[in-house]
Amino acid sequence: MPKIYVIGYRAHILPFRAAGLELIEVENSEGVKEAFEKLMDETEPCTVLVMEDLAEKCWETIETFRKGKMRIVLPIASLTTKPGKRLEKIRAQIAQALGVDLLGRDKRE
Repeated sequence: MPKIYVIGYRAHILPFRAAGLELIEVENSEGVKEAFEKLMDETEPCTVLVMEDLAEKCWETIETFRKGKMRIVLPIASLTTKPGKRLEKIRAQIAQALGVDLLGRDKRE
């Protein structure tokens, strides 16, 4: 079964432990980069949930991690992040993967 990791601040990711997910506690964006560099050695398919405010400064590392193997990285909102901040990127990824824009365009467009 593929592993599911959650990267973020301890207080924000602790509830995921109840669902059986593996937690990787970090304090800043550098910690996120280090976590992804360690996960590069993962040979099995995996999903990584990462707090989007921590991931903002290391998208290059995250994109490198995504390439080549069956790896999914999903940004999750933290208590300090405005909802929907990464929605456009997620929408584009879903549209690319499926060939259909399931989430639709923003009403303002």
